[in-house]
Amino acid sequence: MTGRAASLPPSGYSPPQTLFLDGDAPVVRVYPERGRSPRDFHFGRLGLSPVLTGELAAGFARATGPAGTRRTIPSAEGLFEKLRSFANLIRARPRQASCVGELRAGYVLELRLLGTREGLGVVHALRVVLRGVEGVPNEFRDALYTPVVAVRPRAAIEAYTEAEFRQIRRAARRIVRAAVTRIRVARAEADRYLSGDPRPGEACFREGTRAARLAYVAVHGGVPRRASGKVRYVSCSDLVSELHPLRNEAEAMAILIMCLTGLNASTVLGMSAEHSAATAPGELPALVTRGSKPRRGPLRSEMDLTLSAERRPMVDRDDYGSAHGVYEIALELGREARRYLDYPDLIVYHSFSYRLGTPRNLGYRTPAVGLFGPLEGFSDGEGMPQRVDSRRLRRTFLELHQRPVAQASATLASVYLVRDRTSLSTYQNVVAGALKGEVERIRAENLGLTLSEEDCHAARENPTRVADRFGVTEEILGKVLAGKLDTVGSACVDNEHSPYSEQGRPCTASFLLCLTCPCSRSEPRHVPVQALMLTELRRRNTEMTPAEWDRRFAAAAARLEDVLHLQRADVPAEAERASAEDARLVRALLENELEIP
Repeated sequence: MTGRAASLPPSGYSPPQTLFLDGDAPVVRVYPERGRSPRDFHFGRLGLSPVLTGELAAGFARATGPAGTRRTIPSAEGLFEKLRSFANLIRARPRQASCVGELRAGYVLELRLLGTREGLGVVHALRVVLRGVEGVPNEFRDALYTPVVAVRPRAAIEAYTEAEFRQIRRAARRIVRAAVTRIRVARAEADRYLSGDPRPGEACFREGTRAARLAYVAVHGGVPRRASGKVRYVSCSDLVSELHPLRNEAEAMAILIMCLTGLNASTVLGMSAEHSAATAPGELPALVTRGSKPRRGPLRSEMDLTLSAERRPMVDRDDYGSAHGVYEIALELGREARRYLDYPDLIVYHSFSYRLGTPRNLGYRTPAVGLFGPLEGFSDGEGMPQRVDSRRLRRTFLELHQRPVAQASATLASVYLVRDRTSLSTYQNVVAGALKGEVERIRAENLGLTLSEEDCHAARENPTRVADRFGVTEEILGKVLAGKLDTVGSACVDNEHSPYSEQGRPCTASFLLCLTCPCSRSEPRHVPVQALMLTELRRRNTEMTPAEWDRRFAAAAARLEDVLHLQRADVPAEAERASAEDARLVRALLENELEIP
């Protein structure tokens, strides 16, 4: 058996510690399986007893560890949020459980009685966390593992309107552009100072200029702090934010990439800064990076993402109109923050308030997957900023572009497009456009199959030219004008090659179908009988059900209206000119008396 040897850890390797104490409260550090930045989950925030908190933290560590089932940051975050909900339920009771041995079946029954996806999600989370935990009461375990009843399906997620989509894209672009301007100005100011003093100290904050303080932050990654973690100098918190993106700016970059690619939020937020240029001479700029979509399963979750520019880059001008351009911007804005992270995440930001759990507690982190914060510039009717739903954003992109993105074509059609009610008007417009085009095509065909008075006069002088335009031989044209090929409302120029009968044999279709047959030709002599036939069809429309009339006569009536319009005929007047024989034939045709049994 041949093949490449498996990648093994170096000699002396020991797995990293995932469960440790922060003071008296347990903290679980989750290392995602793709080798990205770890994330700490502080269980002291649950507000439960120390014993129960430790037991839940130990179960969470097993579930998110190498042998667990929650091995990505988004899945770990979802599991932790479900435990938060369970902790809220426990704290709402007069007598709170202090350990897993005091858990009662009533907790589970209360969650089941909610009848919601959220309640059943907490039940599933408890199954994952408490699996293998000793001391769980039998009644609680039995209630926990009783099969759940399917809940009512959620309302379909509707796409944004095109106007909303444009508003979101403009708002995100405006935020990113402002961040680019602010950060570049601050970095240039810090770089000018560092050219003279490459290692600024704390004296910068006591007596230095703004440029000196910015230089200190650029070198050390943060501001001077006391042992307690509080800032040592007043009014210096905003300096870090001058040099790095904020959370809302990082989210705006992710939203902008989603608007341009249609990728899931988890895939965009999980993008790596590591990439390969894929541009040949003379081609538009492009790059290839790695992406992940965990819900596709362990064998299909990893994928290559190719991002290309829409046009050639302009000097000193950023490209906000392509995913390639926004990727380059995110690469630049996160360059300094990425030095303090363990892994090269593309979209990173600095949080001055939430530093705990970040590398060296400096506050550099990646946005969490879920609902983004309110987007300034995307407002509701009252002018208040709205949150952007990444699911609706993806659905909107798929509806607008009608092509699969990291999914099968069948999934695009059956899961996204068919179930979206906002697509109905769009599809109706598409169908209306197609029908309009079909009507124009049929009218053009009718024009080629209908002789006018001018054509009849021209046929006497130059029959070859008229026959060519009419699509027949001179002999057939003469027979048409002489009335030798008449059916009821037109003439048939090829009785043995009808689309409604076997080729090479005389046509046996209804004379009503002659009006829609490519072998049919019409000339002014047919106008009276055609007008009489249309009048009779309109009269029968009031005597039959609409469905039956549509089935039997709608196509013929439409063709008659079109032909008579081309002949500029006055229908009532021309119907009066029809002979008694014409009236007999029309009546027999509409009563099915001329059909071949």
